[in-house]
Amino acid sequence: MGSHRNLLLAILTIIAMVSFTVAEKRVMAHWSFDSLTENVFSDVTGNGYDAVGSGDLFGITSDGVLGNALECAGVANETTFDSYDIKVPGSIDDFYLYQFSIEAWVYPGEDLNNPGSFYNQKALFELLTCGMESSGITGGYSLKINYDGKPFLCWSSDPPGRWNEVKADLVMQPNQWYHLVGTFGEDTAKLYVKGQLAAATQHTGTYAPASNTARIACEIQSLNDSTSRTRQFFNGKIDEVKLYNYA
Repeated sequence: MGSHRNLLLAILTIIAMVSFTVAEKRVMAHWSFDSLTENVFSDVTGNGYDAVGSGDLFGITSDGVLGNALECAGVANETTFDSYDIKVPGSIDDFYLYQFSIEAWVYPGEDLNNPGSFYNQKALFELLTCGMESSGITGGYSLKINYDGKPFLCWSSDPPGRWNEVKADLVMQPNQWYHLVGTFGEDTAKLYVKGQLAAATQHTGTYAPASNTARIACEIQSLNDSTSRTRQFFNGKIDEVKLYNYA
């Protein structure tokens, strides 16, 4: 009788653990960009990760994929910095996730094939720390568009020192909507474009944590311990950005 009871308790414990794991899978944050109030884009999950903007090269447009959308008029090159900033306060620790997915609808407003420099990349959503060339990569992850117009998901090695990435073999064209999803799982990173698996790669271990808050449509670069600048600005529309705590 005792052995049966122990077996039953073990089964119930496993069921409880599985149920807890499933229940914990959730959308961490969702920015619909349907409203802009005093430069604040609400996190519609109610989890409190509202995005706060500064500068004057962004706003909302009624031509979103669902309702309104974020519209940016940024320029990404080697000489343009601090055009605007859209950050997510309180996200440094909370968005450091063992597994995650980033989802976004993206409508480029310009030709994205602008080769020559990583400064010409366009940031969509990221939680990372990137220093000057002398200090290099220190941690985090990012969903962005490369200077050749191809979307990719990248993450820092751990210990830091290089970027790992999974990139689609597709040059995004202006004036059309793209649905992008980047996932970072237990041992595989994947990138989906318009609902189709575009690229996948194996990885070992996790990534180094970031020390800056998350950004939307731009990247923060640390110049030293006290100063930083924004760069890699997006030009076009972004809508329905979501961060999940699972792949």
